[in-house]
Amino acid sequence: MDGAREGVQRSSRLLGSAETSAKDADRLRLGIIHLLVHEDNGGLKEPDDVTAENYGGGYGEGKSEYYAGLIEFVAELNDERAIPALLSAAGSAGIATRAVARFGKNALVPTLEQVKSGDSDSATGALHVILDMLDSGSSATQPLSSV
Repeated sequence: MDGAREGVQRSSRLLGSAETSAKDADRLRLGIIHLLVHEDNGGLKEPDDVTAENYGGGYGEGKSEYYAGLIEFVAELNDERAIPALLSAAGSAGIATRAVARFGKNALVPTLEQVKSGDSDSATGALHVILDMLDSGSSATQPLSSV
């Protein structure tokens, strides 16, 4: 996991560098968003059926810290293209729910679609997003109160 964590840290430095072109920075942001999509779809996300005897098989603290750091990094991008990836992570991390909620009404349709999904974890995460939207309506970029 150290290599993955180092990659995210290096990406952060590149995004903050004056030497990185706008086009390259955008491609890097999109690549990191796609990495979160991959991790959300089973790359690292802990399956529901992990038992105590196989928990050590890769679902430990190192991966958990990496996944949380990746979610935080994508959340800090403040990029609407990340809404689906952050929604997918909403059941795992409060930072993802708050990040989606900041997009206000721009995130409402995909959030409501996730509420109607058959996956209880996804639906619960989406409900937390809606609660955050309602709680932070005054600070959201486009609050629900203006819908």
